[in-house]
Amino acid sequence: MKIKTLLFQTLLLASISFYLTACSDDDDDSPDNGATNGSGNGAENGSANGSDNGSSSESPLYLVKSTEWSTDDGISLIYLTDSLDTNTEFNREQALAIDGYHYVNVNESGDDTETVFHLAVDNTSRLQRYVISNSNEFALDAEMDFSAHGITDARNAMRSGKIFSAEKGVIVDFETMQVIIFNPTTMTITTTVDLSEHAEADYPNRWSIFPAIDGDRVVVPITFYKDDWSPVALSKLVIVDTKTDTVTVDASTQCGSVSASAVDTAGNLYFAASPDIAAQHAIGAEGSFAPCIIRMKAGADGWDDEYYVDMTTLTEDGRPAYAIMTGTGNTAYTLIYSDTADPITVDNIDEATRQIVWEFHSLELGNEAAGVTKIVGAEPTGHRVHYGSFANGDSLTAWNNRINDDFTESTVYDTTDPTNWEVLTVIPGALETIARLR
Repeated sequence: MKIKTLLFQTLLLASISFYLTACSDDDDDSPDNGATNGSGNGAENGSANGSDNGSSSESPLYLVKSTEWSTDDGISLIYLTDSLDTNTEFNREQALAIDGYHYVNVNESGDDTETVFHLAVDNTSRLQRYVISNSNEFALDAEMDFSAHGITDARNAMRSGKIFSAEKGVIVDFETMQVIIFNPTTMTITTTVDLSEHAEADYPNRWSIFPAIDGDRVVVPITFYKDDWSPVALSKLVIVDTKTDTVTVDASTQCGSVSASAVDTAGNLYFAASPDIAAQHAIGAEGSFAPCIIRMKAGADGWDDEYYVDMTTLTEDGRPAYAIMTGTGNTAYTLIYSDTADPITVDNIDEATRQIVWEFHSLELGNEAAGVTKIVGAEPTGHRVHYGSFANGDSLTAWNNRINDDFTESTVYDTTDPTNWEVLTVIPGALETIARLR
């Protein structure tokens, strides 16, 4: 990287390690919603932590967060760089390396007076605020603890949350069924909203990832599962108004296990099912349903019940498909099971679903009946997606990520042109976050 990031690699890292203990990976029994993080969280659509909050008038500073899986618990690597291109070098020795599988959130509004990011500590109730100096040194500025509110895994909580602005953070916690609103600058809790009436006794397991933004509102789908984590076609949309701190909840029985999302030019939000839904439907598993796309119209207070897409209809041969990811305009991207891969069967379902056999395709939101177009030049990927956008001069650069089969390398594509994806950069480890900080 061009910037020589100073990390105080003895004193500072020793003090950080006091707070950031090694933590375990996600619960193996939880659903695979096609992502390792929440966010991650695109500034446009709440996808995978791709922030566009940088000013085009400043020299850029990008934050890149990946996970190195050289240990069972993982090592979180946070890089700073002033470039993101094929010449950018990500030097392991210059990264902030923290034991554990932690999650990074950035301010979606970009209204901080300092250069900051927040780190949710895996398998703990702690959220930390880091400040980056003008000389690009990391400093742990503050920490808040959500244990009094029942949070036991801040990573999962923040993957279904947003740092909306310097004064407003939102968590929609699917485990405790509550909304927590806090000030991410003072690191204090503002209010909580109880969602327990929206729990389902017959479906005790829940999951949420990839929150989205609709104007001044944070939009988060919660999906429901049986006690053995079998999915059901039930998705509840939690809409948090950041101006009034009011919460609206709406349910859809059209589709379940939705996570990844895209937004069209009208601001409508589209959510699609995970790879496990596609695989289980392919083998005709009991209780399975077709992988699907549902949406919320811009400014609405719930799901658009008149909209539904069976993703197996996107191809003439009805291949499994999962995820929906924002491109530019009304173009979105999805992943289709390769027609050259072994068919998914009862015997190979786990292995087949997780192989590098899912191919990127484009489609037009609102005109899904026109089908999909395979992205020429993009390598197939596996069962996890990361995507987003960031400021690049006076425009936004949309990106999508492909992780290799052993999670040691992430290829980031510039997806601004749907007919011509180009490799933007290659990052060591499993990418989770790209954000422009300034």
